Amino acid sequence: MENINQLAGNQELIQICKNFILPKTYPVVIKEPYLPFVPYNWNGILVLAEAQNLSQYVNRYDNYIQELNSWSEEDKILRLGKRGPNLDIQPWDDFSIRIALLAMIPNINIEEVAVSNAVPWSLTKELVANDNPSKEMISKAIAFWKEIFDKWNPKLKKIIALGRVAERVMAGAGKGDLVFKLLLPAPRNLNNMMTMFDSDDLLQRYPEVKSAMGKLSLDKNAPYLKRKILFACHAVSRGKKVFDNFFR
Repeated sequence: MENINQLAGNQELIQICKNFILPKTYPVVIKEPYLPFVPYNWNGILVLAEAQNLSQYVNRYDNYIQELNSWSEEDKILRLGKRGPNLDIQPWDDFSIRIALLAMIPNINIEEVAVSNAVPWSLTKELVANDNPSKEMISKAIAFWKEIFDKWNPKLKKIIALGRVAERVMAGAGKGDLVFKLLLPAPRNLNNMMTMFDSDDLLQRYPEVKSAMGKLSLDKNAPYLKRKILFACHAVSRGKKVFDNFFR
């Protein structure tokens, strides 16, 4: 995905984000929310995961957190895709979403997809472990997205919400009629189910997934591939009819 966000120059949207910077008393890693990543050739699809997992308990995020803390408010607001080809949204960067999209919608161009998290903050337990978004954070996220949508007024075709939190936030923000929900591809959701299936058998039964892996040049040695295959099969099973001929 080309690392250019069409929202970067929109000062009204940036100001909304500034208005939603949380006080220091909130148990979040980064106080600033962020704008969704929207490529210039956007196809009208918005994919929303749940929230960034920036728990300081997970050492692999320490450098990213330190880097973010050194940035200006505006840079933090525009942080998705700012560091290179990845977006710093884990299920996108680890290919879970990309495999699923290509399998579910074979004629989609994933370079044209908008991506973000439904809750634009990372909530933690005493700043040492990741925590699920609280009711208060979900309410704040709903208010945030309402204002974003009002000013942005995007030509949305579909919102692919990963998990109940994303679905709830979009419904609260007035976009529930556009939501197509999939399971959040988190380890807690997929690890147990993964033991119930053989990946080679799934790839035979879901050739769309095997084709998507080929398009992304993923092989059988890719990390956590069994989990990603299962999630992609879930997406095809739930969404193939919904998105049939979606991009003609």
